Amino acid sequence: MAGPAPREEEVYFANGEVRLAGTLLLPHVDKPVPAVVFVHGAAYHDRKDNWEEAEYFARRGIAALVYDKRGCGASSGDWATASQFELAEDALAAVLLLKKRPEIDARHIGLWGMSQGASIIPLAAVRSQDVAFLIPVSGCLSFDRQMHYYRANLFRQRGLPDRLLDIANKASLLSNDFARRVRNGLPVPTAWRLRCAFDTDLDSSSEWAKVRQPVLAVYGALDRAVPVAQSAAGLRQALLLGGNQEWTIVIYPGAGHSLGTTDTGELYEPWRGYVPGFLDGVTDWVLRRAAGGRSSGDGLKGTAQEPVLPYTAAHYERLAWYGNSLVQLPMVLGFCLVFAAGCLSWPAGFLFRRFRSARNPRRPQIVSGLAQALCAINLVLLAGLVVLVQAVSDQIRPSCPPALRLLPSAGGLSALLSVLLVAFTARAWRSGVWMRGMWWWSFIALAAACFLPFLFYWDLLGTPF
Repeated sequence: MAGPAPREEEVYFANGEVRLAGTLLLPHVDKPVPAVVFVHGAAYHDRKDNWEEAEYFARRGIAALVYDKRGCGASSGDWATASQFELAEDALAAVLLLKKRPEIDARHIGLWGMSQGASIIPLAAVRSQDVAFLIPVSGCLSFDRQMHYYRANLFRQRGLPDRLLDIANKASLLSNDFARRVRNGLPVPTAWRLRCAFDTDLDSSSEWAKVRQPVLAVYGALDRAVPVAQSAAGLRQALLLGGNQEWTIVIYPGAGHSLGTTDTGELYEPWRGYVPGFLDGVTDWVLRRAAGGRSSGDGLKGTAQEPVLPYTAAHYERLAWYGNSLVQLPMVLGFCLVFAAGCLSWPAGFLFRRFRSARNPRRPQIVSGLAQALCAINLVLLAGLVVLVQAVSDQIRPSCPPALRLLPSAGGLSALLSVLLVAFTARAWRSGVWMRGMWWWSFIALAAACFLPFLFYWDLLGTPF
């Protein structure tokens, strides 16, 4: 590693009411130097997460600013309720701080964005000419498509079946659709609105097409969190479409999502250090830019395999007409109300204790008991689905509690009882003989029939998981 240990200085800057804290690492030189602001990826991150890269940059003669993400470390605010645009404004506040520093060459201040941060830095760049260059690392262009890829690899790694992956993807479709509707004005409580602030549906391709600053995009060929081949091709297309003439895309072999050395690229492997040549390649590029060097033309270097997924993102886009929040959430609420009312309506078979036909005096008790049992099973299925969705939606450790592995079997029993109830109901109506409570159990039969497509959609019909 070239150069002595950098000088460290605690710094503070603000974006509106949010106060951000960080550390500026300065090389030991007596002239203004280029600088890089490190922008975090998703979830909780403080300045320590980028310290290794920042120190390397500073030793190479590039000032580096690492800061605690809002709501992390010594910074105020809450990253979980911030939009990508607000996080981009945080990065621009850091750029403004550097611009005022005499040790910094204000003409050469760039942004490094890792993972989700790679989607945030173009938002900052198109809003400020103070940003001189961009270094997106392991970025994607579509949050939904990236999460499908990541989730498929995570579930495979944890040995979870494809049906549970399908449930997780459908839950994500519903959640993202609901959040988008809230951002577009759907009235909800303030706490819900804040939790829906992050704009997962942002079109990163259109933002990258607006970027005019030089770009060095970096990927690891064995990345299991981001579909590298698709992302690199999409970024190249967006930059060309926007007329950007200075860009380079490098795909490092033997590197994972964080550009660390790996044999398999599996998620959450022990850290073995950066792949050889990565940090040198990035710092060389920055120093060359600061010295007046330029790059042009098609700068795509390296290859990665196209991902093969059990369920494609396009599959869920086709299901959106049924899987969206305006369809699914009212159905869940409606089914809960109907089946709960069904359970409570027959405490002792009160509503179906008499027949008007003397030919089969026991039929009301049989039908009422069948309907009541069906309502109870369906309530259990709904409660189990809610718990299961919570378990498989964990983005680090998805799981399926052992008891919930039997939900599809319970769904099969529900389907059988639904068929019997519909058959009894149809026979009763064809007989032309009015029976006490017939309207009510007919309504339960109709609800149960509508519940079957719901169970099929959520993979709750069949063998255990």
